[in-house]
Amino acid sequence: MGFLTLVRRGFEELCRSVRPGGRVLCLEIARPRSRLARFMRWWFDRIVPLIGRVAGQGDAYAYLVRSVRNYPSPERIAEIMAEAGLVDVRWTPLTGGIVTLHVGTVPGR
Repeated sequence: MGFLTLVRRGFEELCRSVRPGGRVLCLEIARPRSRLARFMRWWFDRIVPLIGRVAGQGDAYAYLVRSVRNYPSPERIAEIMAEAGLVDVRWTPLTGGIVTLHVGTVPGR
């Protein structure tokens, strides 16, 4: 089973278990696209793992960078949320686009 299937299944379960009209939120690190974001991406890709190594957690921070690199785009996460049954899905980039907040609503039954 692929990663995107697991993500969709997670949103399906949230859609099933949250009351009708309730909101499902997803806050994730994203790959920002702006000019400022290029600096932030450099910082995240190069400096954060270095700090992790100095702190004795090099493997964990290297994994974090790899996982963010492979994480779906905000547009794709919104599509997956809609595919899972959520409605009125929208997303907002935060902190210069390095974090994204997705919000979807569980439809009435």
